Amino acid sequence: FRDIPVPGDKLQYGDLDVEFFIDENLENYLQIEQWMRGLGFPESFSEAIDLDPQVTDLINAARSDGSIFVYNSSFNPIARIDFKDLFPTALTPVPFSADVTDINYIVATATFKYTIFNVESLLKDES
Repeated sequence: FRDIPVPGDKLQYGDLDVEFFIDENLENYLQIEQWMRGLGFPESFSEAIDLDPQVTDLINAARSDGSIFVYNSSFNPIARIDFKDLFPTALTPVPFSADVTDINYIVATATFKYTIFNVESLLKDES
């Protein structure tokens, strides 16, 4: 039998894909990669996530809240989107090319799961 969708049942959001510039020391890329490795099946105990020993709920300890700001064409923030319980599920490989002659910034995409998000307008009400 097939489940019949019913309004008010469960909320399902798509994944959050974040495209970002990789810094010159790969620090931001490696931080996400190490987070993912620690959540999955690390090759050694040293790769496991260093969780807060005070936290007894390991599932929630491996998640993090995060925010993304939305800017208008004048680069002023107009909204903040807060994501709850983020954790990474995918990370694109670092692209390498030997035929690049100009300075190109390396871009990667990280994919996250989350439980819910809230949007807060940052526009001032001028009424």
